[in-house]
Amino acid sequence: MRTLVVWAFCFGVMLHHSATAQSGRDLGWLQGKVVDKETGEPLFFVHIDLVGVKDTCSTQTDFDGLFVVRFPQELISLKADLDGYLTYRNQVDLTKGMVDLEIRLERMQQKP
Repeated sequence: MRTLVVWAFCFGVMLHHSATAQSGRDLGWLQGKVVDKETGEPLFFVHIDLVGVKDTCSTQTDFDGLFVVRFPQELISLKADLDGYLTYRNQVDLTKGMVDLEIRLERMQQKP
């Protein structure tokens, strides 16, 4: 199962890369790890959305909480979503070409 998820992830990245590279723009790398804010444990299957000026891209973390995406070098909006956790939103500057993030998701408060 893990191999299938990795292959699907790589295939999605390659499709996005080939479509964007044909437009002639420079691409940057965004890599990161998503962890639980309290425990520091990696979170898997976190949905990651990237929105730029002209492009959008979605991916998800692997079993180690890791993700890697190539995206046009520009200021982008990033959203990380996982059931049971508060949504993380941030602006990311990919104009330098390579960005490495650690995203710490906070659990939602349980209702008494």
